[in-house]
Amino acid sequence: MNKNRNVFWLGIVSFFTDLSSDMIFPVLPVFLSSVLGVPKTLIGLIDGVGEVVASFLKGASGAWSDKIHQRKKLVVIGYSLSTLVKPFFTLINTGPQALLLRGIERAGKGIRTAPRDALITESVKDTERGRAFGFQRALDTSGAVLGTLVAFLFLLKYTGNYHTLFLLSFIPGAIAVIILLVFVRETVSPAMPVPQSAAPR
Repeated sequence: MNKNRNVFWLGIVSFFTDLSSDMIFPVLPVFLSSVLGVPKTLIGLIDGVGEVVASFLKGASGAWSDKIHQRKKLVVIGYSLSTLVKPFFTLINTGPQALLLRGIERAGKGIRTAPRDALITESVKDTERGRAFGFQRALDTSGAVLGTLVAFLFLLKYTGNYHTLFLLSFIPGAIAVIILLVFVRETVSPAMPVPQSAAPR
């Protein structure tokens, strides 16, 4: 029961995190181009470098979580890093600053993704994995759609007020981290010995 709840709460975490992220990133290129005058080539580089960082860290983080037999710790680090960096987007004045912050935010995604997926896998029966990942992806996508909609409506009402939007994005991200810390439980991977205190008597 407790393990199955991991799937539900990790879905909620994904929802709020993507809501937070998509309050920033769909409008970030427009902000960089129209407000800061950053060249389009650099804007493309910012996205490209971010995805490279995330892809590299997914493999490294997944392997590390297998080695230390801990999932939640790395998931918390990843989500927290992506959330904590978001208020700093309000301070961006140059393209290189945006590149640095985007890289840090994507590093958080890279750190959390593989351990999170392993946590979901270990939280359900083999026959329920498709349903579990489908649920998680559905909430992930829903959060992204809502985040983009929130950004659109906010800028429609408060034209050009990007900094406030970026600052507000921290709120759903922080909610996600709190839910993760409070409700998600560590699992025991197959290679991980059961602690003596948890052994049946």
